[in-house]
Amino acid sequence: MRILYLFAAFCIAVTTFAQEEQLYKVVIVDQDEEEVTSAYLELSDGRKVAFPQYDGRFVYSFKSSNSSEFIKVVQTSGIGIPEGPKVDYFTVYPDSINVLEVKRIYSVLPPVDVGSTLTSGNIKFRSSGAALDDDHIRERAGNSLSEAIDVLPGVHAVNTGVGIAKPMIRGFIGNRVQVVDNGIRQEGQQWGMDHGLEIDQFSVDEVEVISGPSAIAEGPGMLTGVVRINPKWESIKTGFSGTIQGLGKTNNRLYGGSGLLNYRSTNQRLIVSARASVQDFADYRVPDDQFIYNGFILPLPNGILKNTAGTELNFKADVRYMFNSDEYLTYTFSVFDQVVGLFPGATGIPRAFDIGEIGDQRNVATPNQETRHYKHIFDYQVSRGYYTHTLNIGIQENIRRERSQPHGHGLTYIDSSNTLALGLNLTSIEAKYSTEYAKDNYSLSGGLNYQNKANRISGWEFLIPAYDRNEFGAFFLMKWRTSDWNYSAGVRLDGANTNVQGHSQPYYAEPDSLVERVAPFTLLQVRPSVTLGLSKQLGNHGINGHVSYLNRLPAVNELASNGVHHGTFRHEVGNPDLDPESGYVGELNAFLNFEPLSIKMTGFGGYYSNFIYLNPSGRFSPLPDAGQLYQYEQSAMVQFGGEVSATYDIYLGSKAWNDYLLHLTLIGEYVSATSTETNLPLPFQPPLGVTFIPEFERTGERSSWSVGSELQFVAAQDRVARNELTTPGYGLIHIYAGYSDVLSNGNEWGVSVRIQNLTNQSYLRHLSRYRILNLPEQGINFILQVKYSF
Repeated sequence: MRILYLFAAFCIAVTTFAQEEQLYKVVIVDQDEEEVTSAYLELSDGRKVAFPQYDGRFVYSFKSSNSSEFIKVVQTSGIGIPEGPKVDYFTVYPDSINVLEVKRIYSVLPPVDVGSTLTSGNIKFRSSGAALDDDHIRERAGNSLSEAIDVLPGVHAVNTGVGIAKPMIRGFIGNRVQVVDNGIRQEGQQWGMDHGLEIDQFSVDEVEVISGPSAIAEGPGMLTGVVRINPKWESIKTGFSGTIQGLGKTNNRLYGGSGLLNYRSTNQRLIVSARASVQDFADYRVPDDQFIYNGFILPLPNGILKNTAGTELNFKADVRYMFNSDEYLTYTFSVFDQVVGLFPGATGIPRAFDIGEIGDQRNVATPNQETRHYKHIFDYQVSRGYYTHTLNIGIQENIRRERSQPHGHGLTYIDSSNTLALGLNLTSIEAKYSTEYAKDNYSLSGGLNYQNKANRISGWEFLIPAYDRNEFGAFFLMKWRTSDWNYSAGVRLDGANTNVQGHSQPYYAEPDSLVERVAPFTLLQVRPSVTLGLSKQLGNHGINGHVSYLNRLPAVNELASNGVHHGTFRHEVGNPDLDPESGYVGELNAFLNFEPLSIKMTGFGGYYSNFIYLNPSGRFSPLPDAGQLYQYEQSAMVQFGGEVSATYDIYLGSKAWNDYLLHLTLIGEYVSATSTETNLPLPFQPPLGVTFIPEFERTGERSSWSVGSELQFVAAQDRVARNELTTPGYGLIHIYAGYSDVLSNGNEWGVSVRIQNLTNQSYLRHLSRYRILNLPEQGINFILQVKYSF
């Protein structure tokens, strides 16, 4: 509450002073002193200035009452515009002509304009992937960031109940999917399928999924896909500004809110941003009053899943100082704090007496998980001539506590008040440096990275040992352009030195025994990766693709785990003899633009000679409620799949204002992965899915509204691994509507309503960890959001 009071005090303190307007003149030139006319200026108050007037030179003119203006120069067309418009920032002054020099960047993957809008134009299909902006993320109102972005092609959310989810890209999950926030890899216990992504979805400006050559600069093991979180500094206005947002959901009686306060100095050099978010939710409901597990019918009183309540409290602060238009320093601090209950039976066999009496629906009892994540990020960038240098430093601490009743696991010799089953504390420090040289029709870039991770453990259960791991890497990437084609070539070298501490503990219910669960070892591994890409513009259409040879170093859980992983309901055993995972992958994208119809088609495939996966051993675990032993092994694997995204716009009014627009979006995706040794599918693969999104919107000069639906069709997943359950198909209907209005003082308010699972469909989700218990997903859910921006 103190944070919200501080926000209110800042808002009250905002005052505007009027001054006499002065004339500004701007000339834009490139590094060869040639004037640039394919650009526009965006002022600090949001005004845009385009179409320069020729008076011996091409001059952009505007008036402002400020003594100086911090402007954004946006190049909008021509050679060298990478992945969207090229943006530069400058401070300009009146009474004289400001000559601004911008740098043209020549990219091997120029975008084909296959833009798409969803909920006021927020999905963007790009040549190297797709992106969602902050408005769409919040309007989807997912239970987590991962669930908010699973509408993107090839992206799915792997969830454990409500609020615990992580992203999957084309069937890959865990350490194979990296999340990069402000240039730094998000580091937690991401190897666990029941471990969520510790990022506040309210604090995200844009989420982008990329693959191919551009991903080689992000870090190790990212050629198959990376989720990148991008900030939007240019949207912050001069002076104080901010947003207050409220959120409510009926299914689990969630209430929450988020407050954002921004400040940009009048000289445009200093930017400060702070956000606090809170959510509190009760046990969630499903459309059934019973479920079947191991042949037993178990009750769900009123469809309530006991002990699935939780709370989430997050804070984030950013400070950026711009020394000039080509140099800045940014510091980001964030805290993610979540406590979520787990359905009884998620850490053992479900029993009727455990789940039949609900009690306080907001109480978080055992079993539960507590997660707290601290993150510090320093980002420095400077451009000098044709060179751009970037330095990123990240410091993170991930504290995870899994709590349960020891007597429920047969450990009667442990005090019942000691509920800490598993404690994991991971500290990581990462540093990345990169430099880029861009001139004429080519660019060269290279960089180095280093990361240290230290994991410490506690609790009366064991899953993964304490360890120290040092990772290091280097990359080089070249992009060049001919008259017809764009090319790229990159190479990356990654290494890791892993020091695993041995671990011994009593055998089950024999406190005087001592069994070695993991032997100590040290392992050094180094491997290269190579990628080649190309693209070609064909009028309004285009193609691009890449082929890559990649290596992924085994994660510590694959090398040294040995315990019951309750989130996956199995006993997992690592293998210290695993080799780095090697494979050949390729991707081809085709863009077809028949305005108003736009289509993006993607095909991908790969062959891995020694893919790492969990193989059921056929032997039962000696530990209680653990089931079968699963051993990490390696075998050859073939993967292939495809994605299709199509958008169609029908203008029903003035196209200049988009007065009335019917927007249709169709997204389809399929992936298959098979072990060539067993000829069986790999486990936990997403089924075929198709989503159709019709939306009708009106955008006026001051107000806008939209109404639409998401029709989701998911096929049955019958291609499953040995001992993996099949999952029937289903269809879901979600509907939504929103309205926003700009007030006379320039402030804006808005309201949106969304109904998820409109028909209250009972369905099983193949990528839910509760699927193993035959537990259905959430039932109908009414979501209301209100927002006020100043």
